[in-house]
Amino acid sequence: MTMEEIAAAITEADSRSKANAHRMDRLERRQDALDRLVSCVAGMQKDLEHTQSDVQEIKDNVQTMLEAPGKNWNTLVSALITSLAAGLAGAALTALLG
Repeated sequence: MTMEEIAAAITEADSRSKANAHRMDRLERRQDALDRLVSCVAGMQKDLEHTQSDVQEIKDNVQTMLEAPGKNWNTLVSALITSLAAGLAGAALTALLG
């Protein structure tokens, strides 16, 4: 190899080195942005989990509220049946004793 060929090879290697340095700088910036994005997504996941637990609690409360009128109706029907049974029993006793 002549001195001119060596100089050309060094120039070419230097040029590639500079281009690769620029590419690495861009890659580092992109990696930093990706790291920030991952952190944001992790925070959003925690918020979503908290929201899901809140929604489940609300659903449970609504279900309880929807079941309450049915329970009240059952209590009313039981009270009416008990009252009728007591009235009939009282009438029967009055008829027997009276």
